[in-house]
Amino acid sequence: MKVGHTLSCFIFLSLHGTIGLANAEGSIHTGMDCSNAQCVDPCHSYTVLNDDWRSTNNTDIQVLHCDKNIDWQGWYRLFVGESSAHIPERCLDPNRCGTHAPLWITQPHPTQSGEIVTRTVCSSWEGNCCKFESHTIHVKRCYGNYYVYKLVKPATCELAYCAEMNMTDPRVPVTTPAPTPQTSSPTQVHITVTTAVDNSTAVEGEVRLVNRGNDSCSGRVEIFHGGQWGAVCDDAWSLGEAQVVCRQLGCGRLLSIPTNEQFEQDTGHIWLDNVTCSGNESQLSECHHSGFGSHNCSHHEDVGVICEGSHPDFSLPLVVVIVVMVVLMLLSVLMLIYKRRTESSVDLDRRRNSDHNQTEIALYENFCPVSRCEDSIYQSLDPASSDQDQTYCSLTHSK
Repeated sequence: MKVGHTLSCFIFLSLHGTIGLANAEGSIHTGMDCSNAQCVDPCHSYTVLNDDWRSTNNTDIQVLHCDKNIDWQGWYRLFVGESSAHIPERCLDPNRCGTHAPLWITQPHPTQSGEIVTRTVCSSWEGNCCKFESHTIHVKRCYGNYYVYKLVKPATCELAYCAEMNMTDPRVPVTTPAPTPQTSSPTQVHITVTTAVDNSTAVEGEVRLVNRGNDSCSGRVEIFHGGQWGAVCDDAWSLGEAQVVCRQLGCGRLLSIPTNEQFEQDTGHIWLDNVTCSGNESQLSECHHSGFGSHNCSHHEDVGVICEGSHPDFSLPLVVVIVVMVVLMLLSVLMLIYKRRTESSVDLDRRRNSDHNQTEIALYENFCPVSRCEDSIYQSLDPASSDQDQTYCSLTHSK
């Protein structure tokens, strides 16, 4: 056992394969499922249930579905498309969710992460919110703000579990370390592992990038779990997973996935392995993985990312500066164009005046030779006159 770890085991015989120790309210304190050969954390061991027809927005019942025909085994996490979903907490109209009588739970979801509770499931049909025989399921809220369910068959057909999105789900502050999965015998059903908490203000599921410098948008990926930071293994790691990290940190788009040797190796925990993301998750803990602390890696497989680094706090001033610079450049170009056009216009006027003067001089010299205009007065007559006998230059002798 590592220094700083305290292992407190509460053991009792589980004669009927139940989950942990239930109180009168149906709460299960352990957070571990010990109904099979070993105890597992449902948040780290579940099957994805992502049938689009389960959506509460689906009113198409041309193809009816019945969950009584499914052999439910273990725990399930609901998705609608690529978004995490949950079973509704309200009575639904019939003929939704791809079935006649949609299934919903009669009590709210648990608000405390790590706790398993039991919930009653009802079905809506013919104006009755609980028309058919009800049954119970187990529900657990996981760190990362999602739910997993241990589902069972409904009483009849056609009944099916519904999936709903966009439930108000504020982040639960982490005041105690999250339990670490342990392998136990079937009789060990209440296992609590307390980990020495890192002196950090981080919250569960937070990520950071560790490097030798001060750049917070590039480095080795670490995630905060159970009060301590830990590395992420590169098994199944790709561009989609790296982009989720950049998005969660507010570091803009992903630039590259560096080699393992580019950043200094970690020496502590390895929290995640086999991480697979759709690319649309808001944080890394929402992606599928093998479970916190469950891995077959060493630290030479630690992943790193290099993000663009354009934090949203600095984007607006940067845009303002760019816009101002562009406007100033446009004004400079317009002023230069105006100046050149003005100079060209002045030169053209000068040339026109010069040509006009030279034309008048030529006409004068042609019609009024200097030798004939001595002691005479020159008068300009209208050259456009229709009088054919009029001369452009007349001489009036002074007497």
